[in-house]
Amino acid sequence: MMVFREEVRVNGLKKVFNKEMWLYYLLGFLCFGSIVKYSLDKVVGHGGNMLSMIPAIIIFLLSVALLKLPIKKEYQYMVILFLMGVIYLFSTKVVPDEGSHFVRAYEISEGKFVTTVTDKGGFDYLPEDLLGHVWDGKELGDIKIKWVFVAAATYFPICFFPQSVMISLLRVFTGSIKILFFGARFANFFVAFLIECVALKKIPFGKEVLFTIMILPMTLQQMGSISPDAMTNAVAFLIVAYTLYIKDKKEITKLDYGVLLCSIVVISACKNIYFIVGLYVLTIPTFFWGKGLKAYMKKVLLILPALIVDGVWMRQASRYLFDILPGMDVQNQTTYSITHPFFFFKVLVQTLMEKGGSYIDMMLGMHLGSLDIHLPGVCGRLLLIIITVIVVFSAMGDEFDVSFSDCLFEFGIFLCGYAVISFSLYVVWTTYRNWIIDGVQGRYLLPFFMFLILPIMRLIKNKIGKIKVYIDKSVLVMLVLYVNIIAIVCVKSFYL
Repeated sequence: MMVFREEVRVNGLKKVFNKEMWLYYLLGFLCFGSIVKYSLDKVVGHGGNMLSMIPAIIIFLLSVALLKLPIKKEYQYMVILFLMGVIYLFSTKVVPDEGSHFVRAYEISEGKFVTTVTDKGGFDYLPEDLLGHVWDGKELGDIKIKWVFVAAATYFPICFFPQSVMISLLRVFTGSIKILFFGARFANFFVAFLIECVALKKIPFGKEVLFTIMILPMTLQQMGSISPDAMTNAVAFLIVAYTLYIKDKKEITKLDYGVLLCSIVVISACKNIYFIVGLYVLTIPTFFWGKGLKAYMKKVLLILPALIVDGVWMRQASRYLFDILPGMDVQNQTTYSITHPFFFFKVLVQTLMEKGGSYIDMMLGMHLGSLDIHLPGVCGRLLLIIITVIVVFSAMGDEFDVSFSDCLFEFGIFLCGYAVISFSLYVVWTTYRNWIIDGVQGRYLLPFFMFLILPIMRLIKNKIGKIKVYIDKSVLVMLVLYVNIIAIVCVKSFYL
């Protein structure tokens, strides 16, 4: 058995200097030095002010210090998650589709939950100044124009609940577009943050793995935006964590049932395709629910409301779909793909072989902003190495059951998620019978990421489970924070 000894405590605090802390101080020094150098090259080199990077660097150093305080890991991670999320919230000017999401949230804040249908999507009459004046502090005017929604109208209104409520409240006091925009961002961020805190608290093993996914640059960027991705990712993390929590404690209470029921309904409402994530609750053993037919009925009733919401809203959302680009044919593309499954499978494999690398880069956050801010390639490789090491050491050090059936189910959810996402975008975003699927972005796979990692952890545990390795994974988390600061530098320099 290999055991890496924890630092000794003196009067409740870890010693500042001891033989096992040299790695942290050395790595911290290297990280800080490289951040300063990279900031000078990117920000000052573009004529910017280095002072703009001071808050990000201070938060990085505070986060590193926080990792060594004698408090529970999940509380450390919650504070770091909040600090890093706020930095992204105020650093990134726009994320993919955020403009249309802001307009849709404003529409809902006026009580218009369903967008009017046209032959080119949905539309509504809203203030003309909503977009284009977020950063200049302009006030909303009285002139309204026709806003056309393409994708945003297909989202269930609950996806914009935090944003629209905040916009409604702020409009009582101000008409500043900038305040409304950032107020909506913060409301979305804070709700997602609270949900992710519950997930971190409840997950019985792999806390560092889950936290690492939460603080990937792409996850944090979407979390600090108006995009419904923030809610989708957070609820997906909660479903995974809470399901594992119930299986670990071997019982389910009414509160647990209510949390899972609401979570599945919400994630299904965020996007129909993410209903697949909710199916993970089916891995909870039947005897937890009771005996006989009653136990099976409880399982069915857990996912039935989400199915109803999915069915009702899908019928409405499909009315906003139309052929966006020349050569597209939504109806015939759908029919042909369903009736020729082997053809679609070839398209799926061909697309994965050609674009698989870009999916990984986008999921990690190597392309931020409107996917036009590029991080150095070394950051992506570093993140992959960190995730791999954390997964291996979590599998070797954490205690959890190794179930082959769970492995198959979890990996099946990941594969189904990728297939359904690809199918939906092949239908609505790709020219008829094209061999490559257009429109798939790596960020769409973030809610399914844990379903790829969990089977790997179980297989590692099964192969080398007798070897126990306990290490403080804070140094690995610190490296992820380092990549995030590099990301912030790239974002700052891009807008100069």
